[in-house]
Formats: sequence, C-alpha cells, structure tokens
Amino acid sequence: MSSSLRRLRSISFPSAKIPDAPLPMPRPLFYLTCTSLFFTTIALIASALDYGVLSLWVTPPACVITYIFHITVIVLSRRPRNIENPSYFSTVIVCTYIMAVLWCTAFVTTMTVLLGYRDAFTPEVLHGHYGLPTTRDTQRLQCALTAFEFATMVAIGVQGHLIASQEGDPTAWRPPPVQPRSNSIMPIQRAPTDY
Repeated sequence: MSSSLRRLRSISFPSAKIPDAPLPMPRPLFYLTCTSLFFTTIALIASALDYGVLSLWVTPPACVITYIFHITVIVLSRRPRNIENPSYFSTVIVCTYIMAVLWCTAFVTTMTVLLGYRDAFTPEVLHGHYGLPTTRDTQRLQCALTAFEFATMVAIGVQGHLIASQEGDPTAWRPPPVQPRSNSIMPIQRAPTDY
C-alpha cells in the first residue's frame, strides 16, 4: 500500500496556469462578455422551443441583437486605431446599458406571460394546439436566463464604468502610437523629349 502511495506522489503534472495573453478588451469585460454570450445562446435555444411565443417574441430578437452587439465590440476592439480617432469605450458602456434595458424588457415580458396567462399557456395547450415542445419548466428557464442576461449586461456596464472612471479608457482600447512616415517623395522622372 505504501509503495503505491509513493508512486502516486512521485507523479508530477505540468503546470495548468493559463498564460496572460493579450485580450482585445480588459480582462473582466472579456469574461463577462463570454458569460453573456453563453446565457444568450441558451436563452435563444430555450426560446426557439416555443418559437418565441412565451416571451411574446421579445427574447429571440434580444438574443440576435446581443450577438450583433458583442461581435461588433470584439471586432472593433481588434482593429488598429490611430491618434486622430477617439476611443469608443464610453459608447460601448452606454450601449451596454441600453442592452440591459432590452433584457429587462425581455424578463418582464416573459414573467408577465408566465404569471398572467397560466391557463392559456399550459403544456397541454402548447403541445396540443400549437405543437410546441415546451413546458412550464422551459418557460421558467427562459425567465431565469433573461434575468441572468440582464444582470450580466448590468455587470458589464458597471465594470466598464468603473474602469473608465478609475483608469480612463483602457490601454487596450486606446489608439496605438502611429509610426511617422517618411516624407521622402521620389521625384518623377520624365523621359527626355527631342524637339
């Protein structure tokens, strides 16, 4: 028994430390963005089960708009910028708060349908009349996911606001220094003309 324990203790594993690779945005915002994309994907799948009926068709467009927003932010943060162009970090923060209002609307709408129309959207009616493969549990899941997405968007906005107020625009989002170009212009050589 003791020899097997010694062999187990002698096994060494490589370090599982994640390297600090440069990210297109500040690290907390990147993690929150990945979390938001995860919740959005699950919310879109849950909403697709009932074709958006149980959220009064608010959750599917909110998911699509959220994908467009996050992809745009990631793509814009990867583009090279120059000094003349201002940073768009404060614009992203404002747009994040607008997205939080959209997700709050999706949450309120989904809760209203869940609590206000209990008889109209029973599993028997949904499956029998509409042919939807959904239950009350998928409705509750949608409510929870819209609440989580609302909280995630608020967290992104607040975290971005704190970063902007403490540090200014993040260095990853500031324009990089522009290398001066040489102004040596090659003279145009004209062919000799014989007159």
